[in-house]
Amino acid sequence: MLRMAARGNYNFDFLCPTILTIWHFCAFLLACASFLNVTAIAVDRLLAVSFHLRYQELVTSKRVIRALVSLWITSGIAASIYIALPSSNKITIATVELAGLLLATVAYTRIYKVVKYLRNQIQSQLQ
Repeated sequence: MLRMAARGNYNFDFLCPTILTIWHFCAFLLACASFLNVTAIAVDRLLAVSFHLRYQELVTSKRVIRALVSLWITSGIAASIYIALPSSNKITIATVELAGLLLATVAYTRIYKVVKYLRNQIQSQLQ
């Protein structure tokens, strides 16, 4: 850029699309990873409530690391598709949102049912 400016060429328009593309990729990657993280927390809560005695056995640090790595890889793939195929941006966004919201909704619905069942069981034992 300094050489171009020294020659009197102040045309830096080639940087703008590149920087915007990188910014869009990073923004979508981080947004997707955050959204999928919230979904993973919902699934983790479901496992904690459903398998309270076996939770430590089921949720190990290796499995958590695998889940987080797959979450970030999925986010990277979604961000790459978002950048590489601009015509399918809405489909990419809708797919990620639908999958995450559906999984979180199912998880929280199951949590509600399990907690309701356990509460009724405790109340029946108290009587």
